[in-house]
Amino acid sequence: FSLRLPDLYRADALITATAAGSNAQARMDQIRGLAKRRFNDATLARIIETYDLYHNGARPRSFGAFARVVLDPAQQSKSMDEAVDQMRRNILLETTPPGAVLRLTFISNKPAIAAQVANQLAALMLEDSRRNAAGAESGNALRITVRDPARIPEKPFFPGRENIVALGAFAGALLGLLISLLRPTPMQLAS
Repeated sequence: FSLRLPDLYRADALITATAAGSNAQARMDQIRGLAKRRFNDATLARIIETYDLYHNGARPRSFGAFARVVLDPAQQSKSMDEAVDQMRRNILLETTPPGAVLRLTFISNKPAIAAQVANQLAALMLEDSRRNAAGAESGNALRITVRDPARIPEKPFFPGRENIVALGAFAGALLGLLISLLRPTPMQLAS
């Protein structure tokens, strides 16, 4: 089963935000608001078309708690709106303690695409931040910097084939031991 699942890659870009007179939670709220405005349907649709995400009509579907995407060619009638909705689910924004750093993640079945899209999303936030800073009062605007751009992931994060194989081998050995202990011995059969 695990051999049939496509590999999923996770690319992370780290973003820092500074604003005069605001605490870490306020900055994170501002970043989330900026991301919500910046990652609108038109922008995400343009990225989908640029990188040919979910091509040939194949759209992603959810698969369990461990992954956000598994390509399903049977779902070929999906619209661009559904692809945009799925892309939103593949974009993760997580704060890291103490709240000054935001991890922007994109999940894809192609490692290079995951990194390119994560970096493009970070660049869009950076561009919007600069535009807002130019028009806002000095010192009060949110300043975003990309602290660590996304790199091409070397190995997939899902499925963990090594773990699945090890778990299967352990379960098989345990089941074999259990059967051998419960099976009647020749002495028990003779009596």
